[in-house]
Amino acid sequence: MNLVTVKKHQYILSSDNIQGRKVGVKGIKKAARYLENEFKRVRLKSCKDLSTYRQTSFTFKPRQFKHGVASSHIIGVLEGNSTKESSC
Repeated sequence: MNLVTVKKHQYILSSDNIQGRKVGVKGIKKAARYLENEFKRVRLKSCKDLSTYRQTSFTFKPRQFKHGVASSHIIGVLEGNSTKESSC
């Protein structure tokens, strides 16, 4: 990935259209969808035990909220020569 591509993704993910990437805001879902679409576009694979790029959702309670917030990790795999222990 070259610097131009990195800057493109940086500008998109930090744009007003994404509306922020803080936990519990709408923008985090937009950012996740953007990442998933980019992973598909460049043909990254999902982890072997996942049917999508999203890891099983989890809930946690950030200090700024009175309640738990659901979230998930977005994981893309570029296959190579790594050992089984170091991959998904």
